[in-house]
Order: sequence, then C-alpha cells, then structure tokens
Amino acid sequence: MTDTLIETQRPRRRITDQAEALAALERAIPNLVDFRRSAPAVLDWALVEESLGTTPI
Repeated sequence: MTDTLIETQRPRRRITDQAEALAALERAIPNLVDFRRSAPAVLDWALVEESLGTTPI
C-alpha cells in the first residue's frame, strides 16, 4: 500500500514547441482556426495592474 491517494499520470507526449502545440490543438478542436486572431492581442498591463490594485508603489 502506498501513501498516494491519486496516482501520477504521465502524458504520452509532452509538446513544448508553441507552434506545434497550437497545431495539435487546432487538429483536436474542429473549426477552432475560425476564431484565431489575425494579430496577437495587445494588453495594457499598467491598466490591468491598476484595476487589480497591484501597481507598484
């Protein structure tokens, strides 16, 4: 008997390349490519931090 209540699960294959991961996701989910942005979203991190109250003093 072991002390572990839940066994460790190992992925069959770990994808570390960003482009490869995106391609695998798009193969797995039909029509996902239709929702892809034409350009990456730009975040105003100062505004995000201010709204969260996490701006540095």
